[in-house]
Amino acid sequence: MKEYLQLFRGSAFNGAFAVYKRTLVSNVLMNLLIYSISGAILIPLLLSGLGWELADLLNFQEKIKETFSAITPGSNPMEIFLQLFGSVNYAYIFLAALVAIIISAYKNVALYKLNDNEVRDANRNMLDALKDGFSEKVISMIGLTFVLGLLMVVVILGYGLIVYLLYSMAVFAGILFGFILFFFVAIFIIRFSFASPALVHGNMGVFEAINYSFRNITWKRAGLLFLLGVVVVIISMILGMIVALLIKLTGIDSPTAGMPQMIANQAIQNVINSLIGAFFFASFTAIYFRYSDDSDGEEKSLEEHFISN
Repeated sequence: MKEYLQLFRGSAFNGAFAVYKRTLVSNVLMNLLIYSISGAILIPLLLSGLGWELADLLNFQEKIKETFSAITPGSNPMEIFLQLFGSVNYAYIFLAALVAIIISAYKNVALYKLNDNEVRDANRNMLDALKDGFSEKVISMIGLTFVLGLLMVVVILGYGLIVYLLYSMAVFAGILFGFILFFFVAIFIIRFSFASPALVHGNMGVFEAINYSFRNITWKRAGLLFLLGVVVVIISMILGMIVALLIKLTGIDSPTAGMPQMIANQAIQNVINSLIGAFFFASFTAIYFRYSDDSDGEEKSLEEHFISN
């Protein structure tokens, strides 16, 4: 663990990349396994909830095109849209949503456990991480997601209300202030975003983790992370477009593709998402340990913050 702590405090980027490359194979395999299990559980529930057959799911893109082409002036779009579904069973829809939330929380805990085991014990065994994921932290992660989701809704609604009031008084002021306030809101939200790694790595409760994140990810640190995040998102979007183009050229995402092509398409997308997501998880782990008991980095520049001298 000492080696990692030196890496994290010397350069968060180098530390994150070290965790990333050492846990990447396990991370991707865990994602594929969890994705396969969740698909096997959720697809039957969704089909039952929406009143669909498997053929309806395979032809979903084609059905969407037919639905939009059926919308004409004077028609009722909602009525036409509802024709996409059969007899909707809300109990199955609710059960599918509940299972999806539990699986998502478990996956987050297990992936952070993978990083935690690597940092503390140089253990990147995916079976250990999957086993460690079955803990009370799954319930805590669900609670944390709910609390942070509620907080984001309140903040975004407040932002929208302020911009609307300013815009109604002076259009230019509303646009200008709304643009400036957007960055303020984004950076404010980032200050809470490290509650998840604190929950797992620091073995904290929900509100303790939220308080930890807000206390340690200061405005300046959050601003630096916002800038880095913008760069990473742009790179991820470019890579995503390249992969989407390659998939398009193979034809496996065709609306007429069968089940094998659909599974192959989803598997490829899941691997790509895992490759990108693994770096985000490694970065959150690195930044958690960097600031876990470090209060001297606040005055560092952007370059010093992420790149060692």
